[in-house]
Amino acid sequence: MRRLFVILTFLPLLAVGQRAKTVTATGTAVGTDVRTVKKEALHNAKVNALREAGVAEAVQSFTTTYVGQGGSAATQSASAELGMLMLDGQVRLKGEPKYEVTAPNQDNLMRATVTIRAEVMEEERGDPEFRIRVSGLQPTYRDGEQVRFSVTAYRDCYIRIFWFDQASSAQVEGQMIYPLAKRYRDRLWKADVEYRYPKLPAEYVMGNPLKVEAYKQTDQRLESTMLFVVALKKQIPYEREVCNYEQFIDWLLDIPADQRTVYWQPIGIVE
Repeated sequence: MRRLFVILTFLPLLAVGQRAKTVTATGTAVGTDVRTVKKEALHNAKVNALREAGVAEAVQSFTTTYVGQGGSAATQSASAELGMLMLDGQVRLKGEPKYEVTAPNQDNLMRATVTIRAEVMEEERGDPEFRIRVSGLQPTYRDGEQVRFSVTAYRDCYIRIFWFDQASSAQVEGQMIYPLAKRYRDRLWKADVEYRYPKLPAEYVMGNPLKVEAYKQTDQRLESTMLFVVALKKQIPYEREVCNYEQFIDWLLDIPADQRTVYWQPIGIVE
């Protein structure tokens, strides 16, 4: 049985040989863990660097809210840059970030502020006719609930499906759940055909399909997860020895923008 682990924020894609603009930007974040707060502040500074460089229209935020039986609500936001893939590749730091972290207050909350000097690369243009549709994903799942969804491509392509976990306590950092050795064959997905994952047509499956479940691994009331569906014009394998966020970025950036298209969705997991 495969479980869909916790994933946090995921971001935009870089191009090769593009024009660049150098900007200064700041970002802030509040929380109880200094490592996490500094990481979130740096992410927010990179998003603001995009705005400073004039690509603010590519930035959106997604918020998932779960209302419990007693009427109380838990909210988790996931921000990402649409029209790109990996913020860490789009925004190149020039020098070390400069952090200021306040001491924890009476609620054990601290604020981190970071200033960066960064080179923002102009995004490489993709193929506007290369698109996929993903449907059937819920905004929120209960712990242990099965995850199913459908993928429709508008041209013949090869599909890779990933999840990642950026929680510092995660035992597994990420995984490619399609194709998967001894489970799925890496076959061409036909245009205009709706494929239902994880129960794919027999010619794509070896043995039984995966049973993909939402999995809550912290004591947070609501955990944010992220799922990536990558469509490729060519049968490019994910050949890295490990499957984590950093390696996924490197692999993805090696593929020209007009040879790939990506769908992602944040998902909340509750008890």
